[in-house]
Amino acid sequence: MSDKKVYTRRAHHSGSWYPSGYKELDETLSTFLTKAENEMNSSKSEADEGIPRGVISPHAGYRYSGETAAFSYLALREALLQMFGEKRDCEMTVVVLHPSHHFCLDGCAISGATTIETPLTHLHIDDDLRAELMQTGAFSLLDRNTDEREHSGEMQYPFIAKVMLDALKITESNCIKCNEPNTFRKHLRVLPIVSLLCLYGIISHSCFLKTLLDRYHDVF
Repeated sequence: MSDKKVYTRRAHHSGSWYPSGYKELDETLSTFLTKAENEMNSSKSEADEGIPRGVISPHAGYRYSGETAAFSYLALREALLQMFGEKRDCEMTVVVLHPSHHFCLDGCAISGATTIETPLTHLHIDDDLRAELMQTGAFSLLDRNTDEREHSGEMQYPFIAKVMLDALKITESNCIKCNEPNTFRKHLRVLPIVSLLCLYGIISHSCFLKTLLDRYHDVF
């Protein structure tokens, strides 16, 4: 990857599509997750057992879609709790597959960012997986401006940061400290892919899933 492609992806839509302040955003997401958890517990059945390897999440502003998205991120939180609860040097990569609203592409493109900023904490990119996918020749690389204009992936990042921090607090793991954000890289990384639309996958809207899997089944 050339130096021109390396960048930190800023929280471009904070303050409009979702709160920009730590306290307000944390409280908003906590409310969404608690409400979803209470509803899940009240209607839980044997069919709900287990942790899925991927989820589908909406990407509208949180006032419109946050309550629905919270159900998906409860699953990610459970996966993280399971991982951190094992108390070993384990890692997880969350692949965020999302559509493009601002530019056309014939195939898929991967974020060129090294770090993703959110008002809660920063998320680190899985550089190794990105390099592996880029070597296939099936992907292009996003530049900073194009990446930051697209909201569909960004709407997932604060939720990912929130459930990661919550999982760490719940497990009180000795292998990672919440006040040392740089150590998150060892445990959870993300890789945003914009598509025509494990690994743990978050797909921002289901209509892109079949197209992606049909075209890139050999890659994934």
